[in-house]
Amino acid sequence: MQRNADGAYVFYSEDGQTVSIQCAECRYSRTVPIESLRDLGRFFTVGCRCGERFTATVEFRRHFRKKVDLDGTYRNPETGEDDDIVVEDLSQSGIRFATVAPHSLQPGMVVKVRFTLDTPKRPIKQRTVEVRKTEGLHVSGRFVGAPERDSDIGFYLMP
Repeated sequence: MQRNADGAYVFYSEDGQTVSIQCAECRYSRTVPIESLRDLGRFFTVGCRCGERFTATVEFRRHFRKKVDLDGTYRNPETGEDDDIVVEDLSQSGIRFATVAPHSLQPGMVVKVRFTLDTPKRPIKQRTVEVRKTEGLHVSGRFVGAPERDSDIGFYLMP
């Protein structure tokens, strides 16, 4: 089980319908429908049958997302040049990165990104990304045409 920056335990819904919430103390696990949690807000308190109480949050993404700090580049669609980026988080299906310089990327645009994982093999990953959201220098997107599972990224994402 992982905790986020706020100290809450993070649980993932693999099927988009249910989530299994596990007690950190006794490891008792209970599967509940997502709909029963949607109105509780981002963070909610869970009371376990062992008496333990803890703060939890549910991540509705299909894949675990890991905070990272990786150097990379993206192909600027306006200039055709490769511009520097810092990859801020990564999952099997998407990426969030910050450009070093201001950009004109908009949701719906498609760009090529390239980054190197900081593992002993140092594999270089190239992906096509559909931009989903931009906030200042920060860009979030999903991989397009990438394999469902990438063993290098999967290994990298392991806690």
